[in-house]
Amino acid sequence: MKNTLILFFVVCLTSCYRYAEQTTPTLSGEYVIDKITVLNNESFGSPNDSIYLPGDIYSDTLSDFPTDFIEVGSSRWHFDYSAVCFSPTPTPWGEYEWSEKYFYDLIPSWSIHDPGYVEFNIPGRRVLFKIIDDGLESLTLRTTGQWYYDETELSQKSITLQMTRIGP
Repeated sequence: MKNTLILFFVVCLTSCYRYAEQTTPTLSGEYVIDKITVLNNESFGSPNDSIYLPGDIYSDTLSDFPTDFIEVGSSRWHFDYSAVCFSPTPTPWGEYEWSEKYFYDLIPSWSIHDPGYVEFNIPGRRVLFKIIDDGLESLTLRTTGQWYYDETELSQKSITLQMTRIGP
């Protein structure tokens, strides 16, 4: 009985509960879109589901900027602390000048397992992406289904963008 009691106290006093503090996503950096997965919201696994890999071109006439035309493997997005930038043009100094710049907001979640959302403030509408993964060298975003001109208008598909960080 004495050994059982000692073992119980040793286990209780030495076992640890790992606590993880919720962190804010660190989107800052330049990314190239490596993979796009398009899923029909109404029936997953349908023949309309598609995966686009480097060299493919994703084009959707029903979608709006920034997901209407994407060259997978070469399209770049840049996040700084307050703006998201699209459509880079190379300069003679080896840098890029971004012609499309929009402010964005981070919407945190209430769970340590969910990084939250990022909302682009494009004039006339909002674009809301769920942050699926925010790694040191990667970023994965998914459309939420509500991101056209009106908040009540739902998209027929879900688009997942997998990006790799290529710059600071």
